[in-house]
Amino acid sequence: MKDNNTLRGLVVFGVLIAATVFAVISMNGLTASPDELSYNEFLDSIESGDVSAINIVETKVTGLYKDTEKDIENISNDYDFLVNTTNVTDLEATWKL
Repeated sequence: MKDNNTLRGLVVFGVLIAATVFAVISMNGLTASPDELSYNEFLDSIESGDVSAINIVETKVTGLYKDTEKDIENISNDYDFLVNTTNVTDLEATWKL
């Protein structure tokens, strides 16, 4: 009888550990990484009206899509997309938003 209780305790303990591991893995998957856009993809997104805000600091260009739930006040740290500007030689553009 004692062996059955020990086995049952180990099974319950194993299930609890598995559930905890699953929960941690699932929660890490909820934070989606931002899209990395080429400069041309970025321009296309602006022209199609998909962008609600952009932030430019030196050569780092980040932004928010129109359907985002992220706060514009935190756009420097929490953004929907990052523009890859490594091969761009001319960052001049004019947009009417």
